[in-house]
Amino acid sequence: MKGRRSSKAPRGAGLKWMLPFLLTLSACQPQPAETALVTIRFQLTQYEPLSRDRQALRNAAVAAAAEGKTYFLVSGFACDTGGFAASRSIADRRARRGAEIVLAEAQRGGVQAAIASSANGAVLIETPREPHRRIELRAYASAADLRLALQAANQAAADANRRAQTGESAGREAGPPFWIWLLVALLIAALVVLIVVWLLAGKRDAKRLRHQLSVAEAQSIAALTGGQIVPLAAAEPEAGEGARHGRLTRSEGVRGIMNQMREKEAMAAKKKKSATRAAKITPISIRGAVDKPFESMTLKQLAGSPVHALEGLTPRHARLLEEAFGIRNLEDLARLKYVEIARAICLLAQYED
Repeated sequence: MKGRRSSKAPRGAGLKWMLPFLLTLSACQPQPAETALVTIRFQLTQYEPLSRDRQALRNAAVAAAAEGKTYFLVSGFACDTGGFAASRSIADRRARRGAEIVLAEAQRGGVQAAIASSANGAVLIETPREPHRRIELRAYASAADLRLALQAANQAAADANRRAQTGESAGREAGPPFWIWLLVALLIAALVVLIVVWLLAGKRDAKRLRHQLSVAEAQSIAALTGGQIVPLAAAEPEAGEGARHGRLTRSEGVRGIMNQMREKEAMAAKKKKSATRAAKITPISIRGAVDKPFESMTLKQLAGSPVHALEGLTPRHARLLEEAFGIRNLEDLARLKYVEIARAICLLAQYED
């Protein structure tokens, strides 16, 4: 009828308001993860692919172009060895250099329309670390797909870098690593051992020096025995030590010297083993000092032997000494009062002005 408005909507008018909703719904759908065409692995600080790796990138680009995929995305990765900043720089350089090489190799392979982009580098902290030193190549059929993949790769790299930075700061807050504490403990233990050894050595040396003969005493023994017995000299006399180290004074008199000698002899008699005796004496030979029948005896046995055991003395001499002084053996002869006085006089004579 003329002048009557039609109530029917034009064809396709119902789809206009549904189109934005459908586009939004399709964009919200999860995109399937693209499998890398090729993965190139590197050494710790390496970012330049080897010749065989360049050939693998060329072959992958040519194969992808045959399928209509000429948009390439290169993602670079690095482990956290050496710190986050250095690792991030290495990952970025691997991605940028990988994109340059992919574009060059694709053109060498006859793919002139190839376009290559690089994603932000990602630092991975998981173990083992060796697989993280790599780049990955992916191919797409359109620029829109490449743009979406680049955004997703950059977001994944940002998340990985955030985790790496958090782990690095947590490691700094936790303090030194375990091996540093172990090294400190070993150094302390070594220091304690050195201190203990030093204390024991000092105690042993002090004991040895306390019982060692002085130079003057050693010379007196050598003089009394005619050079047959030569003790090892002790440490040199020290200032302020008085008669204990051979610096005798005339005010002490003969009686003080005799008392000191008796004390030394009593101390030596208390020693049970000859290896720990105070006065260290060199191995000696008594040949020429005693008669042959007595040469095989020990010093203790000789001390109880008759006086005529000494070379040059006869039984007649021994009998005369026994009648005059009551001497029956070498020990009595050594302890004769007159012999001690004479020995003290000879020792004092060395310090007389």
